[in-house]
Amino acid sequence: MITQHQARKLASATDFEKLELIDDMIKSLTAMRKELRDQLVAEGKAEYREVFVDEYMVKAHNRKTFKRLA
Repeated sequence: MITQHQARKLASATDFEKLELIDDMIKSLTAMRKELRDQLVAEGKAEYREVFVDEYMVKAHNRKTFKRLA
């Protein structure tokens, strides 16, 4: 989560410091998103669907999609 302290620090930072702060915020938010998705799956409110993709233009891989259950 982005705190007020981080927002104030971002406002007064130099260009390269802003890049570092933004990268840290993105990492933090990505981790929070993963935890929340895992929590929703554990509670039975959502699911992950895994599909094997073997197309001509891309390397074969598994695609994992997050879907909300009704």
